[in-house]
Amino acid sequence: MVNHLLPVVVKIPLLRVVNSPLEDRSHPMMVNDLLPVVVNIPPPSVFRGLRVQCLRVGNTEIPNDKKLEISLQHVYGIGRSRAHQILCDLSIGNKLTKDLTGVELNTLREEVSRYMTGEDLRRCIKHDIGRLVDIQCYRGIRHSVGLPCRGQRTSTNARTRKGKRVAIPGKKKPTR
Repeated sequence: MVNHLLPVVVKIPLLRVVNSPLEDRSHPMMVNDLLPVVVNIPPPSVFRGLRVQCLRVGNTEIPNDKKLEISLQHVYGIGRSRAHQILCDLSIGNKLTKDLTGVELNTLREEVSRYMTGEDLRRCIKHDIGRLVDIQCYRGIRHSVGLPCRGQRTSTNARTRKGKRVAIPGKKKPTR
């Protein structure tokens, strides 16, 4: 395996006290020197020639190499329309995320923090569904059984909610 470390010369400050017999011993002299040291550091992490960096907005890392409207959609609770609304409110153009200035990034973080996103939103949704289950309303019962609760048909569809189809043992297919 090839060692991919880059040699770099770093000058570190060296503080030493000089007490020579020619000088007055009651006043030691402080000397600042820069000591050159060769340090091997690893290169920046590169994946197939692309450097991947992310910004943190709304307790979520958003990609740095995409347009801002698409990057904001990586935050749980922000969709296409909410991302567009945030950019219009801040009057920030739909530019690449890495081109944001520090001021724009701070205002973007403040604006996103005004909305319920991430783990707070997940916790709120879970609490609401738990409340529906506790009061035993129709929607709560459907949630607890694992069936759709908005009136969709279940005799042939609803495979997303019901899970994979299970074969009934003993039942034979009719012959043609």
